[in-house]
Amino acid sequence: MRSDSDLGQMLMAALDVRPVANAVEASSSYGGTELRAAEQARAERRRAVVRELQNRFVDGPVLLVPSGGGGTFNAVGATPIPGAGTVYFSQYRQKGEWGTLEATNGVRISDDGRRWLPGPVRIEGANITGEGWTVTVAPGWTVRPGPRSGDYQIIRDSR
Repeated sequence: MRSDSDLGQMLMAALDVRPVANAVEASSSYGGTELRAAEQARAERRRAVVRELQNRFVDGPVLLVPSGGGGTFNAVGATPIPGAGTVYFSQYRQKGEWGTLEATNGVRISDDGRRWLPGPVRIEGANITGEGWTVTVAPGWTVRPGPRSGDYQIIRDSR
C-alpha cells in the first residue's frame, strides 16, 4: 500500500468485484424498478406529511412558548420541517419559569429551543388551550398577540 493507492480498487480486487456496464439493467435482477417506485412513493408520502406540518406548525396561527425549563418527551416519530425545526408527537411535558405545557398532538421545537403550538388558541385566564395541548402561564407572565396576525406568544409581564 502506498499513499497514492486506490482503496476502492484494492477492495474490489480483494473481493473479486467487477462493475457492471449498465447499472439500471443490473438492478432488474434485484427488483430495482419496483424498489425505485416504492422509494419514490415513500418520498412523496413524506413530502405530503411535511407540507401538512408546515401548514399547521409554521404557516397557520400558533402559540409561541419561550425556551427554557425542563421536560420529557420521546423522539420516536419526530419529523423535521426544513428550516423550521422538528415536530414531536409523543406525550410532551415541559415546565419553565413561564409556566407548564402538556401536549399529545405535536409540538414544534425550533433550533433556539422555542416551542410552537398550532392554533386556534383559546385563552381562559392563565390557561391556554388548543387541539391536543394545554399551557398554564405562570404568575409574572402573560399572553399577548404574536409577531404575525393570529399568532400569540407568552412573554414576561412588564407591569
